[in-house]
Amino acid sequence: MRFILLCLIFSFSLYGRTDNDAAMDELRLEISDLKHALNSYQVDLRIAEEKIKKQENIIKKQPKMTGLEDKLLILEKKLVAIEKGYEKLSNHTNQIESKLSEVGKLKDTLMSLSKNAKKEALPAPVDKSYKTYKVKGGDNLEKIAKIEKTSVDTLKKVNHLETDKIFIGQILKIPE
Repeated sequence: MRFILLCLIFSFSLYGRTDNDAAMDELRLEISDLKHALNSYQVDLRIAEEKIKKQENIIKKQPKMTGLEDKLLILEKKLVAIEKGYEKLSNHTNQIESKLSEVGKLKDTLMSLSKNAKKEALPAPVDKSYKTYKVKGGDNLEKIAKIEKTSVDTLKKVNHLETDKIFIGQILKIPE
């Protein structure tokens, strides 16, 4: 996991400081939050293991019980404690998975922005056979293709898009 995060950070650092600095800072904060959550998870796990060892030592020191009912009562108490610990660990795991999902989405967005920023940095050749379309909120390639009477594949090819992801304010070329 650390290797993936380091690769991600390194790949973004290759592009230098761009308008994506705020997004990178947000990504760093998310990664920091994930590290903190993971550390908390590990601490809780160690505490739970210590409690289990302590309970085992207490049981070893207790005099032998003759009644099965007493043994059953102790086991039920332990089961309740284990279930509570499991719920806590499960919640931590869900939080970490959620954060990782958010980081993945941020990575995809940043990669797309980075590619588009590179393309926009190059001077675009003047081509009279295209008109332009500025992406608005709620737009997607399928909707734009339908409005402009073209196909999604044509839009992707003309605009050098590898995915269907577009962003508000992006300028797309539309074949006439």
